[in-house]
Amino acid sequence: MKKRILVAIDGSTHAAKALDFAADMAKAPGSELVMLHVVSDRRLSDDERRLAETEYGAALRGDPALDKLIQGGGDLLVTTMLGRSRESELTARRAIGKRLLDETAATARKAGAKVADLLVPAGDPAAEIVAAADRLGIDHIVMGARGLGGFGSLVLGSVSQAVIHQVKCPCTIVK
Repeated sequence: MKKRILVAIDGSTHAAKALDFAADMAKAPGSELVMLHVVSDRRLSDDERRLAETEYGAALRGDPALDKLIQGGGDLLVTTMLGRSRESELTARRAIGKRLLDETAATARKAGAKVADLLVPAGDPAAEIVAAADRLGIDHIVMGARGLGGFGSLVLGSVSQAVIHQVKCPCTIVK
């Protein structure tokens, strides 16, 4: 029986542990991973803009959508474009998310898991995870818990809580 496992990746330590758990699950015959990273559709913060500029500038310049925005600009810095429109910011976030998924998919494949899809939707993380699970016929969701420190660390993160209360399939939260 085919089993589709969705793993949510956000770059956190908990998400890395969730990936290890999900990749192990996906080693079973007929199982496959669907990897998802939800990008925010809000404006980039100054820190995110600097990260995009310093860490992902080359990758962003090679993105066809961003190249279209820059066309004719030659050496125009990616940073200059990032502040100009929501479209360029979303393109930057998607490029960063795609790179994160490419890297983590390589890790999952190396562990012996079959990776079927890499998804980078934009919007509310919990809503996008639930929508993807429904749309793609996901059998199991694996995601990391976000520690809040102190007493709050006993409580699951808001995204994890929202997902487990809305999905119809089993959900494993990895800490």
